[in-house]
Amino acid sequence: MILAMVVVLTLGLLTFSPGQTTIAPMDRDEARFAQASKQMLADGDYITPRFQQELRAKKPVGIYWLQSASASLFGAESIASYRLPSLIGGLMVLSATVYFARFFFLWPYGLLLGALMATNLVRCMLRVQSAYSINSR
Repeated sequence: MILAMVVVLTLGLLTFSPGQTTIAPMDRDEARFAQASKQMLADGDYITPRFQQELRAKKPVGIYWLQSASASLFGAESIASYRLPSLIGGLMVLSATVYFARFFFLWPYGLLLGALMATNLVRCMLRVQSAYSINSR
């Protein structure tokens, strides 16, 4: 079980982390999430997320809090700071996949399911974005 978790998390880091610091924001939503979190950090208003002067209450405030905390720790100028919570969330999903698969299947299947999740084409394409969800518009 531990070996499967280590293998899947290593595979997840190898597939999720390329481009975290080098790829520019991929769509308008990612830029809006990052800017709203940056503005939240600059204004000190952690209750009401805003994009410029427009209220941004379309999604739960938790993603803005996580991105603001990450940006305050690692620097607000790099887009990688805003992408870090999504990277950690992706690794948590992989861990949960391996962990819960052992209850339904044998541990080799947990490894297989975790590896499939880590190399899933949709997840790999969205690995870099700091947006909240696929349908966040």
